[in-house]
Amino acid sequence: MRFLSFSSLLFLLSISGFSAGVLLAPDVQNAIYSSNGKLSTTLTIGEATYSNPETGLVQKVVGYNGQIGGPTLYAKPGDYVEITLINDLPAEPCNTFVPEMFNAYHAVDITNIHFHGLHIPPTANPSHLEVRPGESHTFSFQIPEGHNGGTNWYHPHFPGSTSLQAGGGGVGLLVVEDLEGDLPEDMLNLPDLNLRVQFLNMTYLQYDYATGTSGSYVELCRQYCLPAENRHLCTEHFFENGPTEGAYNTTIAPDGLEYETTLVNGYERPTIDLVADQWYRARLLYVPTRFRTLEPTFPTDGCEAHLLAKDGNYMLEVPRIGVSAGFMTSGNRADFLVRCSKLGKHEFRSASIARNSDNWIASQKRNSLDRVLAYFNVVEDKSSLEGMEYANPSNMPVVKPARPCMSADMRATTPDETHILQMSGLLPNGGDIADVLPIERPPCCSETSYYDVNGIGVLSIDHRGEEGAPGREFDFVWQSGSVVEIDYYFPQIHPLHYHINPFQLIELPPLGSYEGYFEVGDFHDVLHTTITDYYGKAKLRMSVGGPVGEILGHCHIYRHSDRGMAYLGHIVGEEGIYSSKLDGSCYVGLENRGFKYVDECFSCEGNDPCNPLAVPGKYYYSHCKKKRRYIQCSDQGQCFDMKCPAKTFWDDAALTCVRMDVV
Repeated sequence: MRFLSFSSLLFLLSISGFSAGVLLAPDVQNAIYSSNGKLSTTLTIGEATYSNPETGLVQKVVGYNGQIGGPTLYAKPGDYVEITLINDLPAEPCNTFVPEMFNAYHAVDITNIHFHGLHIPPTANPSHLEVRPGESHTFSFQIPEGHNGGTNWYHPHFPGSTSLQAGGGGVGLLVVEDLEGDLPEDMLNLPDLNLRVQFLNMTYLQYDYATGTSGSYVELCRQYCLPAENRHLCTEHFFENGPTEGAYNTTIAPDGLEYETTLVNGYERPTIDLVADQWYRARLLYVPTRFRTLEPTFPTDGCEAHLLAKDGNYMLEVPRIGVSAGFMTSGNRADFLVRCSKLGKHEFRSASIARNSDNWIASQKRNSLDRVLAYFNVVEDKSSLEGMEYANPSNMPVVKPARPCMSADMRATTPDETHILQMSGLLPNGGDIADVLPIERPPCCSETSYYDVNGIGVLSIDHRGEEGAPGREFDFVWQSGSVVEIDYYFPQIHPLHYHINPFQLIELPPLGSYEGYFEVGDFHDVLHTTITDYYGKAKLRMSVGGPVGEILGHCHIYRHSDRGMAYLGHIVGEEGIYSSKLDGSCYVGLENRGFKYVDECFSCEGNDPCNPLAVPGKYYYSHCKKKRRYIQCSDQGQCFDMKCPAKTFWDDAALTCVRMDVV
């Protein structure tokens, strides 16, 4: 799949730094594709400049290759990836990588890359890798052949500096493309509409890192950095002194926050041209600086949208017809199939309809962003599609994609163990804190830190350094080839993310809204649910298999994980195996991929399975209306309505006509 060239005045005036021949949606970044089985590129993280010609705001931000955000990377299952990261961040004048600051903002000049959503070994994706200013590191790994296609992303992930570096602008999409036959051609060969949504709350970064007096980076730097004689030099490079030109837009939006600055692909409220009556695959990524959820809502007057995937994983049946809005937190992705027929401008916006609770914990669950994100300008001109062959069916079929074993359907699987997870001081015996959460949960501890996980405390120095270091301590150990059930308490408050493996939703607390977006059986790798007056728990299941080694679980609010709201586990056992309890149809390589139609019936006049083949390599199909008929396809894509001999009927499993007395 490839980007489209959409017209946008802002795009034409401002775009720079892209490779010749690459077609782009309005985006300050370019797209980079694998070639001959290899994705190879260099990413330089450092200072970028955000400029809004409408408001006059010019601001130093974090970005890759000189622009806010990062290039969109495309690769396929089985591809080799080689990405060289160069750290061009300004060096700290006084070193804050000191024990006194390990669970606060610190080491803002140290970076790395987390490939969020990829099912790869932790040694290829180490969270505690230190790439210091002026240094480089090359990440080399293979995307497993058994990886599913999906929308993933990458970002800096060094503990203590993620909030500034990723929240300050340094994020990019990483798309694993579907292989031929993974989906029907009508879904597979659609133009991508990539939407990298960043809520860049600059005044918040300025306060939290520099001007705030309690626990800000600058304040702690002046107390603890080394050498001590340099402490008077402590400063925050990007946001402490405000914008280079202009002023922050501090007008309050309906959601209660400053209007500054919600960006789509590096632009504020861009206009994106869509060809009328053409299906697109919208790939959304949401990354906020400050904790606020997003409720992306596609226009419905003259447009239609259907949910296709979440967090890089297809639902059990796709698309989910009529679900045209979602509920997203930091790091969530959502894919929708979108088509507009009504010419003119349409708002693509974030709504704010998810319910709040009246008790004090609602401070962790404020209203979602309520604002326009971009405008879709629907036009008849098809020039943006010239030279590219895209599918455009009249209606989308509903199918069941084959499942990789890392996200096999485990609803009927008996787990091997149950793991309890409680984040924050919201634990029993916690006095007033526990009183407002009247739900039974395992006894744990009292007088815990707000950034505590399971009473262990915040992520400690023992969890830093190279994997396999002497004396390494782990908070949990899981066996490769097992199915682990996770009871996660209060998923409305802290968004949960595990590295390496996604998890399946088995039970959900009352939602109050977006019940069609969150359904039992869906997969996520970041979970944050809507809120009612009842908190409850979510029951999750994870297929623990494939890569072995360290696995990090943490709150996906950067401000919290930078302060230690994380815990470290170890997957032990044999590399590359999965539970024998899983559905035997799940795949680990190139075989057994594919899909099935939910309505497994066809006719040459209606649901023609022959051009293209509904299932690659399959030339015979059951008939929609008559048991004594079947469909035969030719090598040239012709469709033939065939009749079984007398006293026989079509058996789709046997792919032949059988006698009526044969069961």
